[in-house]
Amino acid sequence: LRQKLERKIRCLEGEVQEHREQLHDRMQQIHLARCEDPGETILLYDLIRFLQDDIRTYV
Repeated sequence: LRQKLERKIRCLEGEVQEHREQLHDRMQQIHLARCEDPGETILLYDLIRFLQDDIRTYV
């Protein structure tokens, strides 16, 4: 049972890391977009911040 749980934890840690990397990439894209057109990207930025907080609850 312990080994099974440890494998599951490692799997989840890998998924979290992957989501963090995707989130970081998306935040960079949004930052660049905001520099070009701040009005249209503010809602996307807020959405990403919300998702970032949501991911933190699982870590």
